[in-house]
Amino acid sequence: GSAAVLGDVALSRAYDSSSKGYCSRANIVLIDPQGGEPQLIPESTACPKPPPPPNPFAGGVCDEYAWPNLDDHTVCGECRVLADMIGTRYMSCDEYCGSVSSAVGTDMTCTGAWEEVSDDCNVESTHSCDEQID
Repeated sequence: GSAAVLGDVALSRAYDSSSKGYCSRANIVLIDPQGGEPQLIPESTACPKPPPPPNPFAGGVCDEYAWPNLDDHTVCGECRVLADMIGTRYMSCDEYCGSVSSAVGTDMTCTGAWEEVSDDCNVESTHSCDEQID
């Protein structure tokens, strides 16, 4: 077989928006002892998610950070969050609230549903809790 010598290792952390801000990539450079071009081999390794920012409503009625599928830890108000996968996993805010109830062990009831403007808390449109949201 052919032999390769590890010439240099550079570890850098790159943040990937498609995975909500956490991944790590190590670049390994292999140098053939016979000469030639160095070969860059990327390797991916998961790294822990960065800690969320402080919850601006901590100590209130709800523990929003305990709720499932928060979109980038976005809390829009007391017991009001930006949730991920409403249109694909939960289909409606009523279904999401049922999931929250199971996760926190307290009955939760939807009081309103909104579509956001751009992954933020700005309301684009208002919906009923049982309405299917895409």
